[in-house]
Amino acid sequence: ELPGGKAALDLPEGYRYLDPENTQIVLENLWGNPNGEGTLGMIFAPGQTPDGDSSWGVVVGYDDEGHVD
Repeated sequence: ELPGGKAALDLPEGYRYLDPENTQIVLENLWGNPNGEGTLGMIFAPGQTPDGDSSWGVVVGYDDEGHVD
């Protein structure tokens, strides 16, 4: 379950989830991005690591903006 209880992840085998604190460290300290606060975490595909030369990950967020029936 993601922080705040808005959703739960069911990741395929080999995928990894980083919590918001570790996501902030990756975004700011390892990748040099500004302010990584406010995310719900980050997902890495199999074989991807935060410190790899060509690493990538998906940042998870949530915006409570309306409702769709």
